[in-house]
Amino acid sequence: MALIVVLFLVTACSSTEVVIVPESSEDMPAECALVQWPDLSDHEKIKVHYDQCMAGDAKQCFQLGRDFRNGRDVEQDDVLAACAFRRGCDAGEWRACNDLGFLYDKGYGLVEDQAAASSYYEKACGLEFGIGCNNLGLHYKRGKGVPKDLTLAAEFFKKSCDRGHASGCYNYAKALDNGHGVEKDQVAATKIFLKGCKQGSAKSCTFVGFRLRKGIHIEKDNDAGLKAYSRGCLLGSKQACYNLGWVYDNGYEAEQDYVKARWYYAKACKKGKGSGCTGYGYLLEKGYGGDVDYKQAFTYYQRACSKNDATGCSNLGYLYRMGRGVERNGKKGIEFYERGCKGGSVQGCYNMGICLRDGLDIAVDEARAYLIMQKACAKNHGGSCTSEGYLLLEGRGVDKDRAKGRQMLKKGCSLGNGSGCYALALIYRDGDGVKQDPVRARALFTKGCDADHEPSCKRIGKQPAKKK
Repeated sequence: MALIVVLFLVTACSSTEVVIVPESSEDMPAECALVQWPDLSDHEKIKVHYDQCMAGDAKQCFQLGRDFRNGRDVEQDDVLAACAFRRGCDAGEWRACNDLGFLYDKGYGLVEDQAAASSYYEKACGLEFGIGCNNLGLHYKRGKGVPKDLTLAAEFFKKSCDRGHASGCYNYAKALDNGHGVEKDQVAATKIFLKGCKQGSAKSCTFVGFRLRKGIHIEKDNDAGLKAYSRGCLLGSKQACYNLGWVYDNGYEAEQDYVKARWYYAKACKKGKGSGCTGYGYLLEKGYGGDVDYKQAFTYYQRACSKNDATGCSNLGYLYRMGRGVERNGKKGIEFYERGCKGGSVQGCYNMGICLRDGLDIAVDEARAYLIMQKACAKNHGGSCTSEGYLLLEGRGVDKDRAKGRQMLKKGCSLGNGSGCYALALIYRDGDGVKQDPVRARALFTKGCDADHEPSCKRIGKQPAKKK
């Protein structure tokens, strides 16, 4: 142990500070050369950590480092934390080695030094600490402080996983899944994702939950998949929370439950998932799983759009145009439709196309409307295909082509758009450019009704089966 010189400095308020001067600059990081430790006489527990650390107790040095790193009952100080971690690491405490590596890695309290960080992660790994192995693997994967080497990265991820570290399992599974530094084996990767989930990796739970529900590289087990999602959500995965919201919202291989859907969407939103905010906002807007609340829907769509969720922007535009939950503002509505469309929301494109076609809060531009609908239809948006069909049938914004128009109506219908089914049914009922076919017309009205299209339902004397 380095020779310690203790000096007592008396200030105007009679407090004392202990100054630790290492024997040489090689013993400690440069920042520790003249480090001043504060008076700990009023911090009994921390003073015990300090006294025992200076007496050579490696674990107490680690605890002392954590005290200062986290500002635990003492002023936060990364330099003091680094000095304590160094003493602990030199005495064989692997957690201290890892945490010192982290400080070098991020430049907290010390001059950033990736090579030094890698060295301390390696020391932690050599002392059987799984987190250190994982961190070292990340450095080899990214070429930080060491030459980039995916094979070594995979080896250290595996060591980390074998030593019980959840993130190490996730990273090793990803390496296996993609064949990065190791032979590609997605079946083995899925097993490691499952192991990582059990050890506490939220990302692993999300991955394996999806695969269990789909039967991808593992025997299909829907219930186990939902449990994996639930664990992932509990562990902090916003994607897992969103996935559960979507499952209960759509009743996909699970009983439809809008109350649960609201809960999981809200949780995903709170964790920063824009689509979770959109999902929750939509249920609020429609009153699925609870009361209609346009103001809250507006608030959640705003959050979603601020997180660049295109559908959230489009839905926000709709509320602005309708004046629901906010004062009506057609101009803002169009702006958010356009933002949503540019961000990839086919619904936003459809809404923008309808406004351009019909001159709603914007000048009529049927040619632009047609192009927008055409692009959205190519992405399999049923309403856009139907609208493209109408424009072709009527020759609005495009040369009239009734045969192609019928094809677009058929596509819209096949994608679940009731209006497309209805329009096509009328064509076959009346023999408009096709052979009259009342049987086919009724089948199309029925299909439109199944898609909750009220005019189609009226044609066959039924009521649409709407969500509750």
